Amino acid sequence: MWGDDYGNRVDRFLACIAYLDGIHPSVVMCRGYYTRSVLVAYDWQNGELTEKWNFDSKDYGNSGYAGQGYHSLRVGDVDGDGKDEIVYGSCTIDDNGKGLYTTGLGHGDALHMTVFDPADGGLQLWSCHENKVDGSTFRDTKTGNIIFQVKSTDDVGRCMAADIDPNHKGVEMWSSRSGGIRNIKGEVVNSSTGSVSSNMAAWWDGDLLRELEDGVGVTKYNYSTGGKTTLLNASECSSNNSTKATPCLAADILGDWREEVLLRTLDNKALRLYVSTEETNYRFHTFLEDPVYRISVATQNVAYNQPTQPGFYFGADLGKCFTEKTIVGKENAVTLDAGMNYDSYQWMANGKVIGSSRTINLTANELPLNTQTTVTLDVTFRGFKFEDSADVTLTSSSTAIETNQLNNQVKAFYCSPDKSIQIEFPDSYSDIEVSLISIEGKVICKQRETSGSKAIKIPASSIAKGVYMVHINFGAQNVIKKIVLM
Repeated sequence: MWGDDYGNRVDRFLACIAYLDGIHPSVVMCRGYYTRSVLVAYDWQNGELTEKWNFDSKDYGNSGYAGQGYHSLRVGDVDGDGKDEIVYGSCTIDDNGKGLYTTGLGHGDALHMTVFDPADGGLQLWSCHENKVDGSTFRDTKTGNIIFQVKSTDDVGRCMAADIDPNHKGVEMWSSRSGGIRNIKGEVVNSSTGSVSSNMAAWWDGDLLRELEDGVGVTKYNYSTGGKTTLLNASECSSNNSTKATPCLAADILGDWREEVLLRTLDNKALRLYVSTEETNYRFHTFLEDPVYRISVATQNVAYNQPTQPGFYFGADLGKCFTEKTIVGKENAVTLDAGMNYDSYQWMANGKVIGSSRTINLTANELPLNTQTTVTLDVTFRGFKFEDSADVTLTSSSTAIETNQLNNQVKAFYCSPDKSIQIEFPDSYSDIEVSLISIEGKVICKQRETSGSKAIKIPASSIAKGVYMVHINFGAQNVIKKIVLM
């Protein structure tokens, strides 16, 4: 007996399925997480059950792994070697039964592992802690390094992670003491968590955001108002585990990528499976094809039920390949990135396929110089095709060398006395559009002139100092000028 003198902490059990060799499933039985922790892996092959390995925090060199377990666990290939690791709360056990790392942050109730940052593509983990010190932490699952932390002097017993706000990149996260809803940078996007529950989640309606399941209901967070809308109220059913208020199961078991909710009736005589009736424009391969997701379904009912989470990013950032829709490249070239990993890529410009990888380096071989060209990117993700585009201009050099007579006649300069950008033309033009673009390709402002003026003035008092490109569109001709704001 260990942990206490009345048999509570010694008899805390967890279990999971893990592909420890990257091919065959093994079962891992776990005992203890408040103090001593023991994990034993077994294989079933050729009609025989054999022990694969045994990890014991009591063994030499493993003392730092004691007391790190949670009321749940996660499984996935966190180090990229093709084999699964067991994320055992605040520590991780490698596929070979050796300790991969321990954070020393101790016991907690809930942890959520998925790809939070679509650009990064690696697995991260959001969890809460009971030690009345460490509060809530967001960490890299490969190294255990803390990305950000919200400390608390309270026992933080609840946390949740789901992409619920399309205005912020990646998956949002919160806990009972996180100081609000936070994004992947740790920034607070809503100081209140009053409209978001922390017990369970489900992809329910037709968009790419995730909904929240709590008790016998499913709600949708309104990111514009901070409120919520009820999508399902199974009033004739009951939830499980008291205040944890979880269903019997929430998972994509029918295969259309949205998740079903399985609940017991109030009289405990039947199980009811609730299916979304919401229409959707998206069609993806079932998430059950993903090992991380499938294993999270298998372990959902182990101790405190936790929501499913896939080993890939899924949310509102899918298909949003270009954060800037107008891009100006310098030195005759620009490199574009699809923003995240997809299954396939097709870059097109002027009716021709110009690339098939996540990134592409565009030069004068693909795009004409000093001409705005629409670049289209088609990507596929789990069987569904997304399309995005951006208008790209390659300048002949970073100083925008003039290529025709109009370029030589147009003047653009910064006027210090009235803090403005002034553009002068050799003649009156009835339709001119001027865009001020940073050296990184971000559009700072646009201004249109239709009165036939020979000059345009752009207020610049609120624009930061630096080097900018002035893109002037005369309809059939384009002029690009470089200016420096002092």
